[in-house]
Amino acid sequence: MAGKKEKTEYNPEKVRLTKAQADKIELEIEEKQKHLLAVTQVKDTWAKMTIAFKNKMLAIPSRLAPELEVMTNRGEIEEILTDSIEDALRELSQNDAKRYL
Repeated sequence: MAGKKEKTEYNPEKVRLTKAQADKIELEIEEKQKHLLAVTQVKDTWAKMTIAFKNKMLAIPSRLAPELEVMTNRGEIEEILTDSIEDALRELSQNDAKRYL
């Protein structure tokens, strides 16, 4: 029996279990290294960013009304409004989501 080779039996259930365990460990490592986020975390962060953007947009009228009410040049008014909207959009696009985590 010393020279007898050991038979390995192919067990599909064991293979699936081993793969599932390896996948789980890999996902846990990715999450710990901050390469992977939970869906709830992404949703919460996106909601916070959207609310911040909404608030910035809703503040435009009250912030600009005093300045605009005395203006008569349509081009200047449009430029001021456009600049304010572009500023809000730029802030959203450059936003660091980490500050909302």
